[in-house]
Amino acid sequence: MENNARRREREFRPRLEIGGDRDMDFVNRYRVNRTTAQELVELLGQDLARSERGGKTISPETKILVSLRFLAKGAFYSELADTHGISRSSVSRTVHTCVESVNNNLYNIRYIL
Repeated sequence: MENNARRREREFRPRLEIGGDRDMDFVNRYRVNRTTAQELVELLGQDLARSERGGKTISPETKILVSLRFLAKGAFYSELADTHGISRSSVSRTVHTCVESVNNNLYNIRYIL
């Protein structure tokens, strides 16, 4: 009981959304326009909508943005985690899951990680 009293409550960082940036900033950051990103959410959202273990669930939109940023810039996981408000291990799982979903659902695109 005493350990639980000293335990800090978890804090979650705010997450970026598709509608959050100016159009030019969005294209510079993700290398696709907002419409294409939204289409990817519609196409892959079902695959990516599964619940995560433990804390706050990561939305399909966030998963796609993280993966697009990684594929566009080759950013470090720590940078992606800070930018999108998720952990580095979540970034790793998210990129892998999203690329797998693209490979399974979009037949004209193939990524190898």
